[in-house]
Amino acid sequence: MKKPCLALLLMLFMAAGLGAQTLTQQPAKQPFYAWGGLQLGVFGSGGYGEDGLVVLGYNLSVQFGRKFYGSIHHLGGSAFLGDNDAIQESGCTVGLCSRSKKVFVGAAIGLGWASGWLGPSTINKEIGLPLKLDGALIIGRYLALGLQLHAFLWRHPYSGMSLSIQLGKMR
Repeated sequence: MKKPCLALLLMLFMAAGLGAQTLTQQPAKQPFYAWGGLQLGVFGSGGYGEDGLVVLGYNLSVQFGRKFYGSIHHLGGSAFLGDNDAIQESGCTVGLCSRSKKVFVGAAIGLGWASGWLGPSTINKEIGLPLKLDGALIIGRYLALGLQLHAFLWRHPYSGMSLSIQLGKMR
């Protein structure tokens, strides 16, 4: 009788030890991606008389976990051979995203400020809501080509699109 009891006790201690190991395992690491991009695009001024503002900008973005990302950006645009219309925009956005090995897509909203002039309207530094839709074709581990649809909602709204080259940890 002592041998089966001893075997039973040994099995209980082993099961308790295995259970403790599963409770103390490290949680799975969340993915982390960070990249910066240079953008070139065209914006329209939302009915204020000037379309085709040529925009140059940059952004820095970070993906938190699997479905969230954040971004800070600065854009500067002016009329191409135009009548001195110009705009400067800076802001930060957060939003939802999805990623595979070859594609990144995201949509974000945030808080930003803009200044400049469009037609007869002088724009003092004003706070608004930047909106953006991001898409990127991931070419390599550290390189992607991106397309961004962008809008800025405020007293003088405008929207546009830009192409970008993104460098950073893309996959």
